[in-house]
Amino acid sequence: MFSPAAALAESTVYTATVTASSGSGAAMAPYTWTFSTVSPAPVVASRTPASAATGVAANSPVRVTFTKAGDPTESTLSLVNASGVAVAGTVATTSTTVTFTPSALLAANTNYTATVGASSLLGTAMTPAAWSFTTETAPTVSAITPANGATGVTNTTTVKATFSKAVNPASIMIVLADPSGTAVSGTLATTTTTGTLTPSAILTPGTVYRVTVNAALTDGLAATTFTSSFTTGAAVNIFPAALKPVSSSTSPTPLTGGPLHHRVHDHRHPVLPPG
Repeated sequence: MFSPAAALAESTVYTATVTASSGSGAAMAPYTWTFSTVSPAPVVASRTPASAATGVAANSPVRVTFTKAGDPTESTLSLVNASGVAVAGTVATTSTTVTFTPSALLAANTNYTATVGASSLLGTAMTPAAWSFTTETAPTVSAITPANGATGVTNTTTVKATFSKAVNPASIMIVLADPSGTAVSGTLATTTTTGTLTPSAILTPGTVYRVTVNAALTDGLAATTFTSSFTTGAAVNIFPAALKPVSSSTSPTPLTGGPLHHRVHDHRHPVLPPG
């Protein structure tokens, strides 16, 4: 028996020859035959995202690597959502890999199923392999100040939004609008989890203001637009009724009892007549 020291090459014709001699030394005529090795179908070595992965980035490509070289023109990779609707995208292949890149961001918190197929260099096809994964959740506004529906809000308030997860600070948008829909000017300060709008001027007392907030992750997955409203406090009268100043147009009330008369009293002793 002959045991090759290494695996035989795929899809190759080999020739074997056997000879033997009898115990007396009589040799048999050499016997020769040929055989061909097969070309097994490619086998999946790794896949990205992994099977059953969660929190997958919405801009993630889907990639499969095979254990052996195959015919790149025969490799396929598709992606469908939970409803079975195919995701649009492009497929790129090499002899050992196939990559699917979606044309747009995948939907948030959605289950997707990928299916891959491939063939050997001689056309031996693998059984299509499928696996699923779930995308990340979109950010949400977890807190808003002033609170939605708040009343009596000071007219020097700032508007602060806190997000449920880290976002791209450059994507944060906070718009404060008056009842006419006119945006209030101000400055916006951001971090990866918060946005704070400081109006440039005090807000109008007793007015309903509407807040609109949005943001996106670094991969571009955007939050659902958040809206809220609050009402500023009424104007404060700094002059209590008892201390209201008298209008300049009001004439002072004259004193009653008639004019005042000044009496002159002579306290000198009277002069007595002579004798």
